[in-house]
Parts: sequence; structure tokens; C-alpha cells
Amino acid sequence: MRERLVSGAPDLLSHDFGAVEPIVRQVQVARPAFELVLGGLTFDAFLIDVSRGHLRQAYENGPLSDTEPDRAVVLVPGPHLAGTGGTVLTVRAQWHLGALLMGLLPEIAAAGWPPSATVLPAALFVSETSTWAKGGAPAVPGVLAFRPALGGALQSAGLAHFTGQELRLEPELAALGDAGERLAQRIAEMLIHRGALTVAEQFTGPSGESLRLEPSANGRFVRVWPG
Repeated sequence: MRERLVSGAPDLLSHDFGAVEPIVRQVQVARPAFELVLGGLTFDAFLIDVSRGHLRQAYENGPLSDTEPDRAVVLVPGPHLAGTGGTVLTVRAQWHLGALLMGLLPEIAAAGWPPSATVLPAALFVSETSTWAKGGAPAVPGVLAFRPALGGALQSAGLAHFTGQELRLEPELAALGDAGERLAQRIAEMLIHRGALTVAEQFTGPSGESLRLEPSANGRFVRVWPG
């Protein structure tokens, strides 16, 4: 029988610490504390001890301070969802359950998402997730992050969780600043629903601009240029 969630609830909610090998090892040997079911999708919840150092290494933005707690709830798709962890349906349900947990346990301070190496404060996480759970666009920031890359480009983190590819906005477009990031978000959201790009395509941006999307030589990136 699964244990009931006990008092002294964890202070940090995380979702699938897949990017943190020591924590994954804990989950692999741990017994789930309880199950959560949403819309017929079952997730296992683990209560584990985590190292502040591991968390700071995993999450590049919003690193946790030395005063943050060392307990976490880790949500992972149940066995019947094997192979579906990178689908929109599964991730959306996973985030929705996280938001519901935050409503029940106000002492949870933040949510972490390893594919994009982000930590969201509880209020922002719940706000972003609410719109997505109602059928809106994927929760950005959070599911995806965008960071400067070599050569002045702008590169996504987290898109590969869905498609196997990250997005690289080439310098001519990255130089647009906030407008460039909004453009990258628009393209990334489209790719989340369409899947990996295998051949070059033309794309019309939100302002009618013409763009060229092309898979990189190694297939790991979708590169975007004007034209």
C-alpha cells in the first residue's frame, strides 16, 4: 500500500529531475509515496532529499539560496505512460497536477523543470499553468527558456524534450532583442505541436516577415534565418 502524504510537507516541488543524475538515482531506488491521477493519466510522486548543490547545478536561472529546504516532491509519469513523457498531453497534465499540489500545500515554494533548467516561483507557476490547462498555449516561461548562444544567436532550452531538437535563432534575428525572443517563442510553440523538422521550410512570422527554418547538419537544432 502506498504511504499517505505526511505532515512536514516538502517545500520544493519539482517535475522529473531527469537532468540531475544523482536525484534520478534516488527516484529509481525509491518507492513512490503516492499516486496522482488526472484525466486518466497516472503520475507517481516521490518524496526525496535533495542537495542544494545539485539543484543549483541543474537550474541555471533562479538558483536556490542556501536557506532553501532540502526536500522535494518529484512527479514522474506512471508506468502506463512509458514513452509519452515528451508529449504535450502528458507534460500539460504533469504541470496541472503540480499546480493543484501547490494549491493544497502552500508551503511549496517553487517548481523546477529540468529540460529548460528553470525554476518558477509558486505564484508564477500556477498562473502559467492555469492558462495552459484550459487549452491555451504551452506555459512559457517554464516549459521553454531562451538564452544567448555562441556567435550572437539565441537558443532554446526545453524544446528537445518534445521534438528532439532545440531552436537556434541566428544573429540577424536574435539582434532584435525582445522581438526576437517573442519570434522564437512563436516558432517553438509551433514546433511543439508539429514535431521535429527534417527538411528546410519557409515560415511567415507574426508581422508577416519571411523566415527560413532549416535542420542543422547533425539534426539537433532548427536554425532560423531571415528570408
